[in-house]
Amino acid sequence: MADNLINIGIDARGDFFYAARVSYKLGRPEIKALFRTEKTPLNQHQLLEGGNIIFALPDNKVAIKKIMIKPKTDDFPQRVLFELEQSLLEDEKNYCFDILKNDKEKYVLGLITRRKEIEDSQTKLLGKQSNFSLDFMCQLRSIALAKGFLQFCRLNDNNLICLADFNQQLASIAFIYQNNIVDVTYMLLNKYELNNPDQIKQLAIELKTVINFKLASFYDQGITIPLSSLYITGDKSEIAMINIFKRYFKVNIQVPAINSSFLSDTFHPEKIVWEKYLIALGATVN
Repeated sequence: MADNLINIGIDARGDFFYAARVSYKLGRPEIKALFRTEKTPLNQHQLLEGGNIIFALPDNKVAIKKIMIKPKTDDFPQRVLFELEQSLLEDEKNYCFDILKNDKEKYVLGLITRRKEIEDSQTKLLGKQSNFSLDFMCQLRSIALAKGFLQFCRLNDNNLICLADFNQQLASIAFIYQNNIVDVTYMLLNKYELNNPDQIKQLAIELKTVINFKLASFYDQGITIPLSSLYITGDKSEIAMINIFKRYFKVNIQVPAINSSFLSDTFHPEKIVWEKYLIALGATVN
């Protein structure tokens, strides 16, 4: 991230942008503002001034490659970049690359994004012109979900957990083990009507299939324990969704709980639906 110590994370949810303004000036994050606005260019919004903009990029806009390279080798960034470039069929100048490390020292996740996707996101969010200078960056939505959970929520489980956020068209999914992001994925939701209990049942079956597939892949990473918890967030009623999911998952299912110690004194926590801002909050985390 840039040197500015104010980060503004923005997540597109349904018909709105959800945004979080977080200060890192004291080393420990302090949530300064949370706001929701209609999906119109935000180039004149005063709460964006003086900060780094980090947009939560939809998971289906980014390709992910798991690379079995130990992160602590001196040349690992160059080796990862080489692996990512070799997987492309087009000029690598058309793409941006990123690396998600973890503490397991066996692999990293390489991220590949078309530059045009980032440019289009910036235009959609800020318009073609802005009234003030802004640093604009992107972070994968599922990674922002996991980072928001690890940084801003009450952590009661050090085992293998899954986070799933259900937006209107896409579910962002992240897996965390011992406070490390071990993998991310997504599901397209276009075929589901999330107000329909029968459709939620079908969604639960597909989600269980996705989770079981990922759990099987973790054996190669030395993670052999079962899933312990499933955390649900989304645009629809999490309570209704959780009640149906409990029929299909034999794990603890709940909504993430914010750690209020990160709030500035101006907040009234009882008036805020925190989980809708979790991805925006996570986008501010480096």
